[in-house]
Amino acid sequence: MRKYIAAGFLIIVFAAAALLSRYVLIRQDAVMGGRVTWVIELGENVNEGDAILKVAALSGGDVVASRATAAGTVEEVNVKVGDNIKSGTMILRLKKR
Repeated sequence: MRKYIAAGFLIIVFAAAALLSRYVLIRQDAVMGGRVTWVIELGENVNEGDAILKVAALSGGDVVASRATAAGTVEEVNVKVGDNIKSGTMILRLKKR
């Protein structure tokens, strides 16, 4: 009887973890600092590797300062164009697809 109770409990735990993992927000950080010249908009869908932030380059123009680490939808944006950021700054959160 204990085996069945334990097995039932584990099934419930794994099912709950699978359901909740769909709603986890993934933190996306800048890998380079500088003045923000472009950031992806709230609600946009991204694929892993897509540019999500650009900063001004010393030589002029823009350079990608962060790429999406997973596919998902932008749920929260924490920087705006014109902000000066440091490497490691949290840019946004993605809801994983």
